Amino acid sequence: MIQIHSLSAKRRYYLIVICASIFILNACGSGDGNGLNQAGQPITNADLNSSNDLFSRVQSIFTTNCIRCHAGPSAPQGMSLTAGQSFDQIVGVASTEQPDLLRIEPGNPDDSYLVRKIRGTPGISGAQMPLGGPFLSEAQINTVVEWVSAGAPPMSAAPQNPDAEFIAELTDFIGYRTWTSVDYTLGVTNQFLTDGIHSSADNAFARRVYANDIALNSEGDNFAIGSILVKETFTYQNENNEQAFAEAGGLLAMVKRGGGFSPGGGDWEWFNLRTDLSDINARGIDVRMGTCLSCHSAAELDEEGNLIGGKDFVFAHSSEAVATDETFSGYRDWDVIDVLDSRPDLLGDRAHGVAQANSTRTVYKKQLYANPDSEAQGYPIGTVLVKEARDQNGDTIDVTAMVKRGAGFSPLFGDWEWFLLEPGSGQISVDDSGAQRRGAQLNNGGCVGCHSDANVMDGTGIDFVFRHEDDPFNNNSEFVAMIEDFAGYQNWQLVDYTIGAANPAIGGGHQGMSTNYTRKVYANNEALNLEGTRYDRGSIFVKEVTTRENAELTEEFSPQLGLLAMAKRGGNFNLQNNGWEYFIIENDASAIVNQAGDLNNNGCNNCHRAADGSSSTSGVDYIFPLPTVYTPTNTDFENYQDWALVDERDDRNPALGEAAHNAATPNSLRKVYKKQEFAYPLGNTPGYPVGTTYVKEIFEADGTTLNGIVAMVKITETTEVDGALSSGWEWFILDPATGDILIDEQGNERRGVGLNNNGCVGCHAAANDAEGMDYVFDHPNDPFVNSASF
Repeated sequence: MIQIHSLSAKRRYYLIVICASIFILNACGSGDGNGLNQAGQPITNADLNSSNDLFSRVQSIFTTNCIRCHAGPSAPQGMSLTAGQSFDQIVGVASTEQPDLLRIEPGNPDDSYLVRKIRGTPGISGAQMPLGGPFLSEAQINTVVEWVSAGAPPMSAAPQNPDAEFIAELTDFIGYRTWTSVDYTLGVTNQFLTDGIHSSADNAFARRVYANDIALNSEGDNFAIGSILVKETFTYQNENNEQAFAEAGGLLAMVKRGGGFSPGGGDWEWFNLRTDLSDINARGIDVRMGTCLSCHSAAELDEEGNLIGGKDFVFAHSSEAVATDETFSGYRDWDVIDVLDSRPDLLGDRAHGVAQANSTRTVYKKQLYANPDSEAQGYPIGTVLVKEARDQNGDTIDVTAMVKRGAGFSPLFGDWEWFLLEPGSGQISVDDSGAQRRGAQLNNGGCVGCHSDANVMDGTGIDFVFRHEDDPFNNNSEFVAMIEDFAGYQNWQLVDYTIGAANPAIGGGHQGMSTNYTRKVYANNEALNLEGTRYDRGSIFVKEVTTRENAELTEEFSPQLGLLAMAKRGGNFNLQNNGWEYFIIENDASAIVNQAGDLNNNGCNNCHRAADGSSSTSGVDYIFPLPTVYTPTNTDFENYQDWALVDERDDRNPALGEAAHNAATPNSLRKVYKKQEFAYPLGNTPGYPVGTTYVKEIFEADGTTLNGIVAMVKITETTEVDGALSSGWEWFILDPATGDILIDEQGNERRGVGLNNNGCVGCHAAANDAEGMDYVFDHPNDPFVNSASF
């Protein structure tokens, strides 16, 4: 098996793909086989060998839809569906819910319990999967069934057909950040990075390489067709320390195309991608004037099979930075990130001159924007820090350094190498035998022994590097929320009030599939002071998930995850997700039940990543738009006659105009249905929760002839604008024949906030007095707005 070389010991053999975000547009990994073969026809299972291709497609379905829950040691039913683990945990393994059935019985999809769960087959224990929806499409279920019917073969990276060809499309790169990161570097960490290739001459830029499953599982000396590697070149050298791609070559990729595409170039195709993945700038053999192929040809084996740079045009990953005297040259000109004139508690009695009175320690960082944003790797390979200790007269006591060497140099200690340097010159010191004073266990392990105390859990640093005040990333500026920070949250500003799936990204989260549960979101002052696109450190949002589905109509929390919060912690916490920490809190806000940056198996991060500023309605910085703005469709009115019937009357509401809702016809009948029976209004601001839906049927006097259907949906909160109330409701005329939104002669839907020349909102404004609340008239069978209340 081809390994992405020199990963840490814990990751070398099992490479776990991080949870896919719910907004991934297409399957992660190898693509779905929609390329062309040499005959110019779409690739089929026969082209790629169905046994090899099928499980790759199934794993893509798992990655996109399932591993937001089914990942890690706490996966439900102990079943992880992450790449590299899923096959062994489902094929031939008994179900824990129904042990008489196998999760996957090869050749027998109907009796495979996992298939029954994704189908929602009657008789399953618990709910259909994915929990709370959205459920798999028919095409996705058929793919799983096809795989099981074929005997549930494992994924093999190499197609048996040597003439097969994989022609990558833009969608094959979507979601690459959920693939395994096999390299994170800066500087000249590879001897072939010459002339500043990939910004290697600029200390502000880093590079990260991601590999898809086919690349990771390739066997033999060559990568399998369909292997994809994506390289980012980026910096944080901007005002907000946000990731910014290099202007040239910021996002590149190489794809093993096969099919004799480039016999002299290993059949690889090279790509220059737009950094927002909106298009492919260039592709082919000669991308960047052929330098991609020319440089990567150095990644080969010698005659004895030893590595010269890598294998099959792919350099060894992870990289290795082997320091020389040149590495430390001119260190006093680097950025100073700390000057310490006091003794840190973690220093021993003698280290770095602390035994001398009034000594100082100056810490230099060669690459100021080296960011330890990889939880597995920490700092990028090639990161260099130097510490110079001086006595009270300013004379140098000692100079030490640490370099992120990588390549499995010291897996248990972050792959760091430690050095003693000659003062001023920066050359590596030598001992009496002429050997350089360097190594993973320098000073009998004293360096790494002390620096092991620099870790996130204790708040002392990250990745063996202690915190330094002027480091843009690893510094003391971090907000760690305590239970008292949530005290009195109900007195904060209520910024959102919703019910059902009012947010399209919510799925089944926070009771999004239920019509009985509402969600209130409160924001503290720091969160309210948003300027730009990033929330300040210390911003807190608290979410209540509650219902009044009880005899007393009193508010009670959801039995699961009823009170949640997210706080902008900042510092080096959860850097890949903008520094947010998530919380589960006791319903009475008396204690924190759980807190983490990857809470709910990264489900919180995966959902909230959709709030990325990609559109005017997506929100920013992991926070969805507040208040929610909802856009109803025909599906919002489906099966409305099954909803709660809150009113049925043949008398005329005094507020009705003579023509409205057939009021001019004596004894005409009106039935009002409420989709969410337990949606209740909170005063006139914000009123009903966003998503609340009413439908009114209008009958002739005979009570059976349906004359028309109208509806109203709360699309955003009621607000006060220039002293006048804005209703927050949208009004609809539905087709009596279908229940869909009626289409006029010009092909437009009959809907709007000012429908009927504002006649709808004009009439319903009367419900804001003693006849109802929030533009909704009283209805006798509505639990909250009814005649008994006014």
